[in-house]
Amino acid sequence: MEELLHPYELIQNTDRSFSIRVYVDVGLDDYERVVRMNRNVHRALLEYGIAHEYNEFPGGHDWDYVDRALPTSLVFLCRHLPCQSKVAPDLVTGAKNCGKDKIPARKEVQ
Repeated sequence: MEELLHPYELIQNTDRSFSIRVYVDVGLDDYERVVRMNRNVHRALLEYGIAHEYNEFPGGHDWDYVDRALPTSLVFLCRHLPCQSKVAPDLVTGAKNCGKDKIPARKEVQ
């Protein structure tokens, strides 16, 4: 079963007629093997012509990174899912205006 879920096997065996959207991000201060694995997946996606969004941001493997990176992934989801942006519109707007070198600070939503 594990072989069926291996990312490289999934990438190689993806039916190109099926529309798939992939988002991958990694913190540059994350564990070296995690950064390397994400870069390898990115290269494999490129090699097999699978459309995806890949980002590397400052930060490590912790909740601070997740809090700051989440808006960017939510923007990706809202671009590719039939979503009415009910997810904290100010976070989505902040992430849309964010450059690759900066992740917006988390905003509290009430």
